[in-house]
Amino acid sequence: MARFHRAQSVWKQRQRPRAAPLFAEAETACQRAQNRDLVVRSLYQGGRCLASAGEPDKALALYARIESEFPEHRFADDARLRAAEVLADGGDDDGAEQRLRDLPDRYPKGDVAGEALWRLAFAAWRAHDWDKSLHWLDEDVRRFPREEIYFAAGRAHYWRGRIFEKQGFPNQAQHAYARAVREYPLSVYALFALERMRHSFPRRAPISCASCDQLLHPDRSNRCGTFDRSPFSPNPASCAP
Repeated sequence: MARFHRAQSVWKQRQRPRAAPLFAEAETACQRAQNRDLVVRSLYQGGRCLASAGEPDKALALYARIESEFPEHRFADDARLRAAEVLADGGDDDGAEQRLRDLPDRYPKGDVAGEALWRLAFAAWRAHDWDKSLHWLDEDVRRFPREEIYFAAGRAHYWRGRIFEKQGFPNQAQHAYARAVREYPLSVYALFALERMRHSFPRRAPISCASCDQLLHPDRSNRCGTFDRSPFSPNPASCAP
């Protein structure tokens, strides 16, 4: 354990090349101590060090060991995600995509399965492949209907809205933005979604969670009045917060 924390302290000083052999020593010591958790952590951090130091093949080898020898560990899915990063950085986009595509099926309960789907979607977005990007975002929402990671809250709905705008489907875009706001009202993507609606649909931009409710469920009574007001107009006095 002491060797691992020594290596980790060097890592935190951002001395990655120096930390790499220290994590290798830690892995050997933790193997002798039969501390499987720290063995995996040593391999994982060693891989990160090697990737940062410009040794991608060695990094990939360590990540592969985690997946093959410790598939039940909570870092196994993270190792696959890191391997995809290394491949993408090296220009192997097909290899990176394959690892990301496989990750949610290999580790359906892993905490980065949604991140893998998002990265697939964003890679397709950057290539202007709207249909492919939308496919991965839809898969993200289907598999993970409630996002638990704070920085990803509302992300899939927001980017679905962006794609619908690109495809010329304004109603679907507004609906996707409204879901980001209504389901994750305190997220950064809720702010992004409100701004996109204000910019793209200025005469019908919802100005509150209640008005997003009306957009999502038009059959319900609208206590807060019409959407056809400026987004900067004050809320009606009858609208409770």
